[in-house]
Amino acid sequence: MNNELTIDLKDALHYTSKYNDKKNSEDLYNYITDEIKGLSIKKNLCIKIYTDYPIDDDKKQSIMNMIRSNFESEIQEKKMLSKYMYFKCFLLMIIGFFGVILSYALEALNTTILPELFLIVGWVGIWEALYILLFDEVRERITTKRFRQIVNADIVFIAKEESVL
Repeated sequence: MNNELTIDLKDALHYTSKYNDKKNSEDLYNYITDEIKGLSIKKNLCIKIYTDYPIDDDKKQSIMNMIRSNFESEIQEKKMLSKYMYFKCFLLMIIGFFGVILSYALEALNTTILPELFLIVGWVGIWEALYILLFDEVRERITTKRFRQIVNADIVFIAKEESVL
Protein backbone atom coordinates (compact mmCIF):
# COMPACT_ATOMS: atom_id res chain seq x y z
CA MET A 1 0.00 0.00 0.00
CA ASN A 2 1.25 3.45 -0.91
CA ASN A 3 1.49 6.47 1.32
CA GLU A 4 -1.02 9.07 0.20
CA LEU A 5 -0.81 12.81 0.40
CA THR A 6 -3.83 14.86 -0.68
CA ILE A 7 -3.70 18.43 -1.93
CA ASP A 8 -6.84 20.47 -2.55
CA LEU A 9 -6.27 23.19 -5.16
CA LYS A 10 -8.88 25.90 -5.42
CA ASP A 11 -7.05 28.00 -8.05
CA ALA A 12 -3.57 28.78 -9.39
CA LEU A 13 -2.90 31.22 -6.57
CA HIS A 14 -2.78 28.30 -4.14
CA TYR A 15 0.19 26.48 -5.61
CA THR A 16 2.47 29.04 -7.27
CA SER A 17 4.73 31.54 -5.62
CA LYS A 18 3.59 35.12 -5.90
CA TYR A 19 7.11 36.00 -7.10
CA ASN A 20 7.76 33.18 -9.57
CA ASP A 21 5.15 31.08 -11.40
CA LYS A 22 7.62 28.19 -11.71
CA LYS A 23 8.06 27.80 -7.95
CA ASN A 24 5.80 26.27 -5.31
CA SER A 25 4.06 28.67 -3.00
CA GLU A 26 5.46 28.71 0.50
CA ASP A 27 2.11 27.48 1.83
CA LEU A 28 2.14 24.47 -0.52
CA TYR A 29 5.76 23.68 0.35
CA ASN A 30 5.03 23.85 4.09
CA TYR A 31 1.88 21.77 3.68
CA ILE A 32 3.69 19.01 1.77
CA THR A 33 6.62 18.88 4.20
CA ASP A 34 4.28 18.82 7.20
CA GLU A 35 1.96 16.16 5.80
CA ILE A 36 4.74 13.79 4.76
CA LYS A 37 6.21 13.67 8.28
CA GLY A 38 4.02 10.83 9.53
CA LEU A 39 4.34 8.68 6.43
CA SER A 40 6.67 5.74 5.99
CA ILE A 41 9.99 6.41 4.28
CA LYS A 42 10.13 2.88 2.87
CA LYS A 43 6.83 3.01 0.97
CA ASN A 44 6.10 4.79 -2.29
CA LEU A 45 4.27 8.09 -2.11
CA CYS A 46 1.17 8.99 -4.10
CA ILE A 47 0.21 12.66 -4.23
CA LYS A 48 -3.47 13.14 -5.09
CA ILE A 49 -4.28 16.66 -6.23
CA TYR A 50 -7.98 17.51 -6.10
CA THR A 51 -9.05 20.51 -8.17
CA ASP A 52 -12.20 22.63 -8.32
CA TYR A 53 -11.52 23.55 -11.93
CA PRO A 54 -10.48 21.64 -15.07
CA ILE A 55 -6.76 21.43 -15.80
CA ASP A 56 -5.35 20.53 -19.20
CA ASP A 57 -2.52 18.02 -19.56
CA ASP A 58 0.12 20.72 -20.11
CA LYS A 59 -0.83 22.45 -16.87
CA LYS A 60 -0.80 19.11 -15.01
CA GLN A 61 2.67 18.39 -16.33
CA SER A 62 3.77 21.89 -15.36
CA ILE A 63 2.51 21.43 -11.78
CA MET A 64 4.20 18.02 -11.50
CA ASN A 65 7.49 19.41 -12.82
CA MET A 66 7.26 22.39 -10.48
CA ILE A 67 6.76 20.21 -7.40
CA ARG A 68 9.53 17.81 -8.40
CA SER A 69 12.05 20.48 -9.39
CA ASN A 70 11.48 22.48 -6.21
CA PHE A 71 12.11 19.49 -3.98
CA GLU A 72 15.02 18.36 -6.15
CA SER A 73 16.64 21.75 -5.54
CA GLU A 74 16.09 21.21 -1.80
CA ILE A 75 17.92 17.88 -2.09
CA GLN A 76 20.82 19.58 -3.86
CA GLU A 77 20.95 22.22 -1.11
CA LYS A 78 21.04 19.51 1.56
CA LYS A 79 23.90 17.76 -0.27
CA MET A 80 25.89 20.99 -0.37
CA LEU A 81 25.28 21.68 3.33
CA SER A 82 26.23 18.09 4.13
CA LYS A 83 29.67 18.59 2.56
CA TYR A 84 30.28 21.60 4.80
CA MET A 85 29.03 19.68 7.82
CA TYR A 86 31.48 16.83 7.15
CA PHE A 87 34.29 19.35 6.77
CA LYS A 88 33.28 20.97 10.08
CA CYS A 89 33.28 17.54 11.78
CA PHE A 90 36.70 16.77 10.35
CA LEU A 91 38.11 20.06 11.67
CA LEU A 92 36.52 19.54 15.09
CA MET A 93 38.01 16.03 15.30
CA ILE A 94 41.48 17.30 14.33
CA ILE A 95 41.27 20.14 16.85
CA GLY A 96 39.98 17.71 19.47
CA PHE A 97 42.74 15.16 18.94
CA PHE A 98 45.33 17.93 18.82
CA GLY A 99 43.97 19.37 22.09
CA VAL A 100 44.06 15.98 23.86
CA ILE A 101 47.58 15.20 22.63
CA LEU A 102 48.78 18.71 23.56
CA SER A 103 47.24 18.27 26.98
CA TYR A 104 49.27 15.13 27.64
CA ALA A 105 52.41 16.80 26.28
CA LEU A 106 51.95 19.81 28.57
CA GLU A 107 51.23 17.53 31.51
CA ALA A 108 54.80 16.25 31.20
CA LEU A 109 56.00 19.82 31.85
CA ASN A 110 54.21 19.82 35.22
CA THR A 111 52.04 22.86 34.47
CA THR A 112 48.70 22.88 36.23
CA ILE A 113 46.02 24.70 34.24
CA LEU A 114 47.06 24.43 30.59
CA PRO A 115 46.85 20.63 30.32
CA GLU A 116 43.34 20.65 31.81
CA LEU A 117 42.27 23.48 29.50
CA PHE A 118 43.54 21.70 26.37
CA LEU A 119 42.01 18.42 27.54
CA ILE A 120 38.58 20.05 27.94
CA VAL A 121 38.83 21.82 24.57
CA GLY A 122 39.95 18.58 22.93
CA TRP A 123 37.12 16.49 24.31
CA VAL A 124 34.52 19.17 23.54
CA GLY A 125 35.68 19.20 19.92
CA ILE A 126 35.56 15.41 19.66
CA TRP A 127 32.15 15.15 21.31
CA GLU A 128 30.69 17.95 19.17
CA ALA A 129 31.86 16.21 15.99
CA LEU A 130 30.41 12.90 17.16
CA TYR A 131 27.11 14.55 18.11
CA ILE A 132 26.81 16.10 14.67
CA LEU A 133 27.58 12.80 12.94
CA LEU A 134 25.36 10.64 15.15
CA PHE A 135 22.31 12.88 15.58
CA ASP A 136 22.19 15.88 13.25
CA GLU A 137 23.28 13.88 10.20
CA VAL A 138 20.56 11.29 10.80
CA ARG A 139 17.91 14.02 10.90
CA GLU A 140 19.22 15.49 7.65
CA ARG A 141 19.28 12.09 5.95
CA ILE A 142 15.64 11.47 6.89
CA THR A 143 14.66 14.88 5.53
CA THR A 144 16.56 14.18 2.30
CA LYS A 145 14.85 10.79 1.97
CA ARG A 146 11.47 12.44 2.43
CA PHE A 147 12.29 15.02 -0.26
CA ARG A 148 13.45 12.21 -2.56
CA GLN A 149 10.13 10.46 -1.85
CA ILE A 150 8.27 13.58 -3.04
CA VAL A 151 10.42 13.84 -6.18
CA ASN A 152 9.72 10.18 -7.05
CA ALA A 153 6.03 10.29 -6.08
CA ASP A 154 3.18 9.37 -8.38
CA ILE A 155 1.14 12.53 -8.85
CA VAL A 156 -2.53 12.04 -9.73
CA PHE A 157 -4.99 14.81 -10.57
CA ILE A 158 -8.64 14.32 -9.65
CA ALA A 159 -11.39 16.78 -10.53
CA LYS A 160 -13.78 17.26 -7.61
CA GLU A 161 -16.73 16.26 -9.82
CA GLU A 162 -15.04 12.85 -10.40
CA SER A 163 -14.44 12.26 -6.71
CA VAL A 164 -18.12 12.79 -5.84
CA LEU A 165 -19.27 9.97 -8.14
